[in-house]
Amino acid sequence: NLFKGLMKNKEQDKVYEEIVEIVETKGDDNKDKKNLEQLYDINNDFIGWLEIEQTTINYPIMQSKDKPNFYLDRDFYKNYSSYGTPYISEQCNINMSDNIVIYGHHMKNKAMFGALEDYKKEEFYNNHQIITFETLDKKTEFQIFAVFKTTAYSDNSFKYYEYINFQNINDYDNYIKKCKEVNDLGEEDFDDLWDGEEENPEVSSCTPCRSYT
Repeated sequence: NLFKGLMKNKEQDKVYEEIVEIVETKGDDNKDKKNLEQLYDINNDFIGWLEIEQTTINYPIMQSKDKPNFYLDRDFYKNYSSYGTPYISEQCNINMSDNIVIYGHHMKNKAMFGALEDYKKEEFYNNHQIITFETLDKKTEFQIFAVFKTTAYSDNSFKYYEYINFQNINDYDNYIKKCKEVNDLGEEDFDDLWDGEEENPEVSSCTPCRSYT
């Protein structure tokens, strides 16, 4: 019932609140570095930490290549969770792939990637353009240059999740062309924001299915 559902959400929220406390525990000589090593020691499926400041998106990112979509319904500790945990496509290599596809649930309470829905509002986008992704090795900031809605597995949809490694310049150009065609930000904004960098995270959610790159 509704009460049980709310209690379950609170339990799942608590799990991630505890994880945030772990990563925010820093030594005096590492004030700007998250405590990611401890998370990796707990679960070596842990890849890095994704954050969009001043939003609810502040989560560990997982990858389980031998069990695709494992974290679709598992929390950081591998227990069942309707929230799941944001995870990287099993086809991606975090160090080598041109694009890194990151999946996460669209929750009505804004948990997981639910806040991505707010990018429909121009003012929200203007104030939240930067995605920070930190791994054990480095911390990188990415600027969002395209926002679009697509039907993931329709024959006529933009299959963004297939653009992971570009075989040649034509593949790369086709990907950029597709992003520009479906981009909700407008052609002028796209040209201003796209900087030609090939490595790029694609943050994807569903229900409704929206993708942000």
